[in-house]
Amino acid sequence: MRLVSGHIPADRELLLGAGDALLDARMTGAERELWQALGLPVADGITNPDFAPLALGHGFDWRPITSPGVRHTLLSTPSALRIDLSGAQPEACELVRQMMTVKPGARYAFHWKSRTQDLPAPSGLRWQIAGQSFPIEPSEDWRDDSGMFLARDALDSVVLIYQRVEGQPRAEGRIELRDIRITEARQ
Repeated sequence: MRLVSGHIPADRELLLGAGDALLDARMTGAERELWQALGLPVADGITNPDFAPLALGHGFDWRPITSPGVRHTLLSTPSALRIDLSGAQPEACELVRQMMTVKPGARYAFHWKSRTQDLPAPSGLRWQIAGQSFPIEPSEDWRDDSGMFLARDALDSVVLIYQRVEGQPRAEGRIELRDIRITEARQ
């Protein structure tokens, strides 16, 4: 926190990396304190649901996962994330991840919008959240999808995963994502 109080711009990337390490160690309280000291909002649930162009790629924001054959592009109109798969990506890999805070034991609805280009059905793309898996169906037009999950811990991750479909070559194409959010389900 002494480093934060110095307000030295060159320290910002180091502090964001320290925050990532705190989250990865599940030290949520310390990460929240650091995140807020840096002047960043800590939202419950999903942060930056539309992948705003000023995305950080750290902390409670979306973290694109670097893999061979995968390219991430932030779009501005509308704000979205485009992920291109060249066919040279690993047979199984994470594409993007976000750590989020939830209420343990609460039921949530997970919502997202996606559209794809040149991806087969099944696409091999799926969301993984709180032990639940939500496949992404290919669609050239924006498609609204959702699923329900039960929060296990106060801190959980939402991850977009690619897994080559058995009997098919590795996918070549793209997916665009936006409006990713969770809402607590009423009992």
